[in-house]
Amino acid sequence: MKVLLFAKYTKYNVEEILIVDSSLDRTPIIIDQIAKVYKIIRHIYFKERKNVNEAFNILVEKCKGDVFIWLNADIDFDPKELDKLIDVLINRDDVAVVSPRFCPTKRSFSTLIGRAMCFGVKLTDRLRSTGQWILIGRVFAAKRKYFTFKIPKHLLDPDSFIFFKVREYGLKSIYYPEVCIHFTVPLSWRDFIIENARFEIGQRQLVNEYPEWKYMYNYWRTPTGLFMKSFIKTLIEDPIDGIIWVLLKISYRLLENFLLKIYDITYSAESTKVTD
Repeated sequence: MKVLLFAKYTKYNVEEILIVDSSLDRTPIIIDQIAKVYKIIRHIYFKERKNVNEAFNILVEKCKGDVFIWLNADIDFDPKELDKLIDVLINRDDVAVVSPRFCPTKRSFSTLIGRAMCFGVKLTDRLRSTGQWILIGRVFAAKRKYFTFKIPKHLLDPDSFIFFKVREYGLKSIYYPEVCIHFTVPLSWRDFIIENARFEIGQRQLVNEYPEWKYMYNYWRTPTGLFMKSFIKTLIEDPIDGIIWVLLKISYRLLENFLLKIYDITYSAESTKVTD
């Protein structure tokens, strides 16, 4: 219903494309019923499972507007705020993508992960505010005319792929903290591990398959001095959460290879396999 509320509050003419795949409940039927009432909704249903990359490519192919906003199903937001992302894109010719702020709550995760994630987001916000560390998130607004490419299905880190593609055009991806989003579904320990593993492997995968992007990848990496300065400031504000975050990172690094085997996440230069 938040999607419908966006149409109510926006000052722009919008269409809303809902992509549903391999649903075993009544979701497609319910969406069809809603679409009959709200004509702006277009429902695309696939019996077979599609991954995030495929769903994104379908959205870009099917949408008709000059600007689109990509939203995952497990994201919550204030529908009154999304116009701010569109305004930035319309008013700035040098910007192709705008990402909102991720605002987790400790209730969104199990206790220790929640505390670590909240610390990590504060650290990320501080790094992003410097202008030297910009990362596209799973929710963003973008100018459709620049998305003439498709994200390869096998890539584990589509967000960085888009980031590098945008930089090839000589355009910017910017962070807009005034708009806040958060997860609606609690993130389990298992999900946390899988997401971190995908991100780490996805970074190596991109550099391996697109060596011409290596210089941009090095630019994207946070300078050590900048990171330590931001980390210390954040640690002073939340020392206990910061210690939990550090311990979680250390334990994850030590167990990374073992965890990847457990969750069947493998990577080589020739092929990538992910099984949840």
